[in-house]
Amino acid sequence: MKILINYLQVASLVCLSSFIGVMICVYTSHYLVWVQLEADEFFHLFAISSKGISYATGATGIASLLICFITILFAWNNKISRIYWLVSYILLLFIILITAFYFVDVNKSFAAKSIPVTSLILTLGTWGQLHVLRIFLGVISASFAGFAIVKSLKFDSKI
Repeated sequence: MKILINYLQVASLVCLSSFIGVMICVYTSHYLVWVQLEADEFFHLFAISSKGISYATGATGIASLLICFITILFAWNNKISRIYWLVSYILLLFIILITAFYFVDVNKSFAAKSIPVTSLILTLGTWGQLHVLRIFLGVISASFAGFAIVKSLKFDSKI
């Protein structure tokens, strides 16, 4: 059982790191280009790339959420590790909530070209700031997951 828990913990950290990597990639390879484009070019490019971005962030985000939850259940007996996993999971939930309550609607508006050109710069700026917040929360979440693994290994070595 300990081996399974160790594998789950590592898999959880790998999924979370993948999710963060996708978000960093979206920021560096898409957002930093989008802010330099004229409105028509942006809307066109966003429409082309938005489904791929949604698939990548959705798949890695949901996988991270699920495997982190499963890891918490399996590692529940280790109180110290459990606290770190819970913090990691709560931070991940914040990322998912920000995504659900802001990014889904704004991204749909971008894809539908329904945001007025006059508000595009402000909306893209907010999009970028909230995306950086998600990356920051993800890095903190992954750090707590890493601490949880270390605490779990220390816990296992005492047994």
